[in-house]
Amino acid sequence: MDYRINHTLPLSIFNCGEVCVLSALREVFTAEVDVDALNLEQDETEGYLWQAKNLLFKRQLNRSYLPEIVRIAQENEIQLILVEVKTLASPSSSNAAFMRHTYFQALHAYAAQNQVHIISFDNDPRISSEFYFDNFHMLPIGKPIFTDLLAEELRPIIK
Repeated sequence: MDYRINHTLPLSIFNCGEVCVLSALREVFTAEVDVDALNLEQDETEGYLWQAKNLLFKRQLNRSYLPEIVRIAQENEIQLILVEVKTLASPSSSNAAFMRHTYFQALHAYAAQNQVHIISFDNDPRISSEFYFDNFHMLPIGKPIFTDLLAEELRPIIK
């Protein structure tokens, strides 16, 4: 069955038989990742997310799913916990840094008003830049360390 799924369609559409499919899969899953290109793409996305117009928490709140998530959690007596993870990306200007800080202050205030916990690892010195593959993703060496830190932070919160 797997053979038919993996090989019949590529053969009939692309004239790509078993050797061709295996070669393509090997190429895709063993290709070297260009970390600089990946970071550039992620930086562009971050640039959009952290534009001043997107950092006005009260303006964005009613456009987001957060109020609905909070409502559903409260109705179902679910303890909602938000986790801010550390990234190696940083705001591109002092204004962007100020806007980001203001946004997170408003988010924390909203969370406190709605019995939502926030765990922030944003500036946690226990999480080293050496744990990261790129600006956002951890290497295998960092994952168990982060998991332990998260468990440590969750213990006093979880009822």
